This record gives sequence, C-alpha cells and structure tokens, in this order.
Amino acid sequence: MVREVAINVGFRFTDSLQVSLGCTYLACNDVVRPGDQIDRVLNKSQLPTTSGPSPLVGPARPAFLFKGTDFWVQGVNCGMEYRY
Repeated sequence: MVREVAINVGFRFTDSLQVSLGCTYLACNDVVRPGDQIDRVLNKSQLPTTSGPSPLVGPARPAFLFKGTDFWVQGVNCGMEYRY
C-alpha cells in the first residue's frame, strides 16, 4: 500500500503574481530494497582449492534473503506564477 499526503499553500500578491509553498510525504509498506537482499557472509569451506573441492562444513552461504522494510520520502516544493 502506498500513502501520500500533500499540503500546498499559495498567496496571491497581485492579480498576476502568486507564490506557493508545500510539502509532500510518501510512504510504502513492505518493500524489498536490493541492498538489503545481499548476504555478505561467505562460508569459506565453499571456496575452491588447488587440490579440488573440499567438503562443506556448516551452512551454505551466501544464502537467499528476503527482507521487507518500510520506505518513506519527504519533499518540499515552492513555486511562483506570473500571469500577463
């Protein structure tokens, strides 16, 4: 689910000049980010040797990870409009 909230406020100085300012908040639940999926642990018994493969000692690593996390973003905007 993605939620977004935006608030914008504007002020008209003259009939042709308007200035605005606002902020935005965006949030996503349970996203999978690529940097969190990499298992950086390596089982050294899996490394090849000059005498051939050695038996696996311990769990096979790196392993597949599936970590979900929340993601949120904030933004600020400003603008000026001139009509002629």
